[in-house]
Amino acid sequence: MIVMTSFDRTTTGYGFVVEPQRRVPVAAEVDVAVAGSGISGMFAALRCGRAGLRTLLIDRLGALGGNMGPGMVVGGSFAGEADVTLIGGLHRIPRELLERVEARRVDPIGVDAQPARFNYAEDVLQVSAVATEVMAEAGVSVLLGTTIADPIVVSGDDGEPRVAGLFTENKNGRQAVRALVVIDATGDGAVAARAGCPMIREVAPNPAWADSKIVRPGSNEGDPLHNNMGIYLLVNGIDWSAGGEALNRTGINARLPPMQRAHVDGGGEVMLRASAGRRMDGVLGVAITLQGAIDSGDSSHVTQAETLMRRFALECAERLRRTAPGCERCYALHLSPVVGARGGPCIDGEYTLTVEDHERGARFDDVLVVNVHEGRAPHAGAVEGCDVPYRCLLPRGVDNLLVVGRGARRRVERHGEGRGSPRAAAPPARRRVPSRRCRAPPRAGIGLTPRGRFGCRWLHVRCRHP
Repeated sequence: MIVMTSFDRTTTGYGFVVEPQRRVPVAAEVDVAVAGSGISGMFAALRCGRAGLRTLLIDRLGALGGNMGPGMVVGGSFAGEADVTLIGGLHRIPRELLERVEARRVDPIGVDAQPARFNYAEDVLQVSAVATEVMAEAGVSVLLGTTIADPIVVSGDDGEPRVAGLFTENKNGRQAVRALVVIDATGDGAVAARAGCPMIREVAPNPAWADSKIVRPGSNEGDPLHNNMGIYLLVNGIDWSAGGEALNRTGINARLPPMQRAHVDGGGEVMLRASAGRRMDGVLGVAITLQGAIDSGDSSHVTQAETLMRRFALECAERLRRTAPGCERCYALHLSPVVGARGGPCIDGEYTLTVEDHERGARFDDVLVVNVHEGRAPHAGAVEGCDVPYRCLLPRGVDNLLVVGRGARRRVERHGEGRGSPRAAAPPARRRVPSRRCRAPPRAGIGLTPRGRFGCRWLHVRCRHP
């Protein structure tokens, strides 16, 4: 029975509904539960499984990979920047997955002589397939089509809250997953936020960053809520031979709709852009991006953003059909079913990286990975890179929870170092030592740099087990 309470117009404006106490069946008991199967969640789960931990990887979609899989890698590629911005390229788990994807490719060179690593249509399917295979090989259990409803938060012996698992929702109804450690790889720190961890959702403009190349253009101006989102469009039915120079990248971009401004209720002004991407046999990729005052952790904002971007994507296909030679019979073949995002909310962790850290190449004793991305052209920051400390993964105020990926990023909207964090996920659950700090070697050489600065470090993780 569900009982309505009195209205409280100071909150949602619609009052509250009180759920009666109920018994929730336990679907699994594991050492590590990973929420989200994007690139950070995949690496975290794989590392835990290979360490011999009972690991469950949960995702709301029907395939693994997140933005690297169903999301179609909006505005980037599976490994397109590795040789440019990562010294020595990818290593270890990322390199292993890339090699397995490469071995499955049909055509290593596309019509514009670019490496097939930019072939979204092929890569996104292979990434999901390879991820599924390696999870099975590592003994990682996978649960798809499942939404994380809430963390299971209990009180520890010292009275501090700790996460003891997850409540999930799927076709089997509401279920519980008990876990010694939960890894939040949702991208927006959704599990951490629901557990009551302090979050950073806005970054006020800072005059000191005016000349910083670390900060993305526009993100240090106007509204403190500034993020990027995007989806990827495949346009089919293009006759490349009939288009000539009109269908090179410059010609296509000139025929796509110009930038459009829109407004997101509850957020602010946003800008929509379209840019030509990968050219395949009869198929063109188009990246649709939305930038501005939007919170990717707010469902209302995301709904409005998706509506704007999907409408704009169809307009792109229609405009090409009307104006571009060789595109007279083209049509929108596919839109990625999930949006990609940069920026968005992140935890206010035990440490949060700053613009200044990247500018000066900060060093930390608890270094997890070294982010050299921003120190390489065309990016900025210290050439030797910046340490990413393990404390970035630790939310304040709640134990037995790690946050990886964008949800454990930094104070200003950029991209790069968050992808390196998940390798540290294995240590906390492995040492079953109640009510004290666990010390474990990081084994964190995830491949952002071959210099091995992190190979001799020790990690400190608050780890309380029931």
